[in-house]
Amino acid sequence: MNRLSSVADNNPNCTNPAVAPATVPVSYSRSFGYDGLGNLYISGAVGIGAAGNQTVVNGKAVAYDAEDRQISVAYAGSAETYVYL
Repeated sequence: MNRLSSVADNNPNCTNPAVAPATVPVSYSRSFGYDGLGNLYISGAVGIGAAGNQTVVNGKAVAYDAEDRQISVAYAGSAETYVYL
């Protein structure tokens, strides 16, 4: 089966001033894996809960409500929360 296994971008003309000075190139790379049902996940950076949700992504804790909707992401002493109407 042909599936995405990794991605990388080392374009020196691509910068992100939000995380680095505009003169510093930002490199990006990820490796992916697949669970038994064929769902994609980020290799080595993910925790999977009993319901099949990603509970850890790149060191950030992710929480879900009873309907499996993402409700928060906690990282570095802060958190982002999501509200569904």
